[in-house]
Amino acid sequence: WMVLFERARLKFVSRDFRERRERHVDPVRLARIDACWSTAIGLTLIDNLTAMLFAARHLRLALAAGEPVRVARGLALEAGFLASTRGTRAAQETRELLDRSHEIAERTGSAYVLGLVELVRGLGPSHAGQWEEAIVRFRRAVEIFRERCAGLVPERMNAEIWPISPLFYGGHIRELCARTDELVQVGAERNNLFYEISARIGHGNFSWLVRDDPDGASEELRYTREVGSPKGMHKLHYQTLADVQIALYRGHAGAAHARAGRGGVVLG
Repeated sequence: WMVLFERARLKFVSRDFRERRERHVDPVRLARIDACWSTAIGLTLIDNLTAMLFAARHLRLALAAGEPVRVARGLALEAGFLASTRGTRAAQETRELLDRSHEIAERTGSAYVLGLVELVRGLGPSHAGQWEEAIVRFRRAVEIFRERCAGLVPERMNAEIWPISPLFYGGHIRELCARTDELVQVGAERNNLFYEISARIGHGNFSWLVRDDPDGASEELRYTREVGSPKGMHKLHYQTLADVQIALYRGHAGAAHARAGRGGVVLG
């Protein structure tokens, strides 16, 4: 109910705000806003409901404070949740939020927010099955985060993981395999379990099957279960999807159907 309460509060908050420079805002106030942001962005692929709660709180507080970069990132993330939960029904509102966020980012010179906007602009097409547009948007986001933003921020990690499914459905199998290999390597080099697990499950796991290596696909999937127990349905869902793909590849239709039923994966 906290999610509904926080998002209801946000509905009554005007998107217009009195702009203030960062140095004119109480640092404690900014720290509270940033804490909400870190929690929201860190939970986007693990616990969407909690992420939505903190995203709404972040945007509400950012609008009240008036610091433009924080407002811009909050608008972009709100657009992302709209695209994910309401799809084409909220297409106009999503576009308006992203346009406003992009305008602020351009004016303030925030490459980080520009990358975030491109990342979110890939979500709508991805959910709508417009694979080519989604891939282009995600590529732009990765390029901005890699070339213009320091550090391996969660947004960059999302931008590098999210294209996997559009690449799969769009038939870009060579690029899918190359991306999976890169993420596995980077994950191992940097001890980044998010990369290591995400690249080996779901449609990423298909890159072993396309090389005619179902045993390798099974081994990689087993590895994800050994190194970490996923906290959230997203990872569990994609592990089950990989299980189903492997079973189908081996011609075990009955086993694939049973695994899909247990894991909540829809076939067809």
